[in-house]
Amino acid sequence: MTSRLILTLCFCLIRLTVSAQSTAYADYEVDQPAEPGGGQTWLDKFMSTNVRKPFLAQVANVKGLVVVQGVVEPNGRITEVTVLKSLRPDCDREAVRAFSLFNAWKPALKKGQPVRQRVTAPVYFHPNEPVDYQNGLATWHFDTNLNRVAPTDPEALYRSQIPTDTLGLPTGDLQLFKRKEGQWKTETTIALSTEPFRGGTLLIHRMPNQSGFGPVYQLSKDGRILAEYVQGPDGTVGLRLDRDERGMVVKSTEQLNGYYIVTEWYPSGQIKQMWSHAGLVGNVRIVYASKTAILPSQAEQPSQLLALWDSTGHQQIMEGRGKFSRQLKVNSGIRYRQQVELIEEGEYENGRMQGYWQTAYADGSCWNRQYYDKGVLQHERFWTAGYPDTLTFHPTDHPPMPMGGFGRLNGFLAHELRPLTREQLGGVQGYVLVSFQVNTYGRATDIRVAKSLHPAADREALRVVRLMNRQRVPFWLTAYQNGLPVKAASTLPIHFVAD
Repeated sequence: MTSRLILTLCFCLIRLTVSAQSTAYADYEVDQPAEPGGGQTWLDKFMSTNVRKPFLAQVANVKGLVVVQGVVEPNGRITEVTVLKSLRPDCDREAVRAFSLFNAWKPALKKGQPVRQRVTAPVYFHPNEPVDYQNGLATWHFDTNLNRVAPTDPEALYRSQIPTDTLGLPTGDLQLFKRKEGQWKTETTIALSTEPFRGGTLLIHRMPNQSGFGPVYQLSKDGRILAEYVQGPDGTVGLRLDRDERGMVVKSTEQLNGYYIVTEWYPSGQIKQMWSHAGLVGNVRIVYASKTAILPSQAEQPSQLLALWDSTGHQQIMEGRGKFSRQLKVNSGIRYRQQVELIEEGEYENGRMQGYWQTAYADGSCWNRQYYDKGVLQHERFWTAGYPDTLTFHPTDHPPMPMGGFGRLNGFLAHELRPLTREQLGGVQGYVLVSFQVNTYGRATDIRVAKSLHPAADREALRVVRLMNRQRVPFWLTAYQNGLPVKAASTLPIHFVAD
C-alpha cells in the first residue's frame, strides 16, 4: 500500500512538472519578460542581416511584413516558431527560418525561476531595386560606377543579362551591354565559371584578368549558399555575407568610407564583435604584356576592434576601449587529456591591444605574458611546467615579401615581362600561378608552375621569376618566424593579355 502511494505521488509530481514546463506565458504574466541577448537593437540587426528576400519576391518587388511567434525556452532557445500574420508563402517561410536561428534569449523569470514565454516579432521585407526576370533571364542596370540602378534611371549606362534559376542563382554566361547613342550595344560576354571550392562549388563570372564580375556565390556540397557578394570589374566587393551550414550569417563585411566593417556572430545568433580594417581597399594598376590589369593592393592597415560581446550578451569592449577577459576549456599541459580552464586577460585602447596581456592555465601547467604597443607585439615570455627556462623573444614574424615593396615588384614585371601575341597564346588570356620557396638568403628556389595557362605563357612566367635571382640586391625579404629567418612558400600570379 505504501509503495503504491509513493508511486502515485511520484506520478502526480511528474505530471505537474511536465504541465508547468509546457505552459508558455505571455509577457504580462511573468515578473521579467524574455529579451534578446545584447538588446533589441542587435536582434533587429540579426534579422535584417539574415532575412534573404526570396528571388521571385524580388522580381515582384514585394514589400510588407510577416509577424512571427515563438516560445523562448528556459535555456534561452526559441521553439515553436509560427506565422501570426502572413505576407505570401515564400516570405512566410523565410521569416520563420530566420527567426528560428536566433537562440540567444535571456529567458523570462517568474518567481525567480526561468519559464517559457511566448514572443512575437515583425519581419520586414523592404522594397528592392526592380528586377526584370523573363524567360529565365535576369536583367540588371548599372551606372558608370557599376552601382545598381533602376532601368528608368537616366544614369543607367550598363545592362547585364544572366540566365538565372528561380532561386536567383546564375546558370549561364553574363552578357554586358552599354548604352551608346540611346541604344544598347553588346559590350562583352563573360563566361560562368563553376569551380570546386572548399568542398563545394564557386559560381563566378570571370573576366580575362580573372577578377569576378557581378553576383558571386559559394555553395555547399548539397547546394546551400555559404557566401554571396557582388564584385565589380576592378576587384572591389560589395556587401559580403558568410553563412554556416544552417544558413545563419556568421560574418558580414561591408565597405564604409574606404574601410571594411566586419560584424561577427556567435552560433547562437548573439552578436560577437565588430572590427574594421583598411584591407584591400585600394588597387594597383599593373602593366602586363603591354596591357593593364587591376589587382588589389596588398598594403593593409592594422585591424581595429570596435566592439566586443561575450556569449551571454555582456559588452566588454565599447568604441574600441575596455578590458577583455575570457575563459576556455583546454587540454592541460602536464596531465594527458585532462581538461582545465584557460584564462586570458588584457586591455584594448583605440581598438588595439595595449599593454600587458596574460594567458594562464588554471592548473599552472602553462603561462604566457605578452606586451603590446598599439596592437603590435613587442615582446613575449612563455613558461611551461617541467622546463627550467622561461622563453623570452622579440617577434618579427612576417611572410616573404618583395624588397622595396609591391611597387618594385610591379615595376619589375612591367619592365621584364615579354609581350605575347594572340597566336603565341593560342587565343587564351588569363594568368599563370607560379609557386616557389624563398630561402633565408632572399632567393627564390623550387620554382614551378602551380596553375598553367599555355606552354608559352608558362615558360615566360618561369623565366621572369628566375630572373629575380640575378638582381644585385636580393629581390625578396626573407620570412621570419619567432624572430628567426625561415624558408617559406610564396605564390605569384602573372597575367597575360594577348596583343
